[in-house]
Amino acid sequence: MRSRRSLAKLRKRTFQRIDQELQRPPKEIDFKFAKETLNRLETLNVLENLAKTYDLQIKGEKYDVEVSPDEPLYWGEVPDSSDKALTTAGRAAFRKLIDEEKNRRFEIRVWCPRFALLLG
Repeated sequence: MRSRRSLAKLRKRTFQRIDQELQRPPKEIDFKFAKETLNRLETLNVLENLAKTYDLQIKGEKYDVEVSPDEPLYWGEVPDSSDKALTTAGRAAFRKLIDEEKNRRFEIRVWCPRFALLLG
């Protein structure tokens, strides 16, 4: 799987090529190139979505947080694949769960020594 940085570079190069193509006079615009570029951008979006999903799953494992794979609102099908990736709403919900778990762990880490001092 490509890193986010390489995906960003690929996206930047694609947009630069689109800009070059749009600078040409309208009669010379290559519609085959336009169709290929659109397909490439769609593929990039899918790859970025999979990368974000993978990153969140790693963070979730670190904090023992999971999102149910059966939740249709949170998971969407990946075109031309049997994989599932988090939707925008799913990523937001997953981040919220991770943040809540981080806060809970922080509170426990802060308050446990205080209780020990009070009881000790």
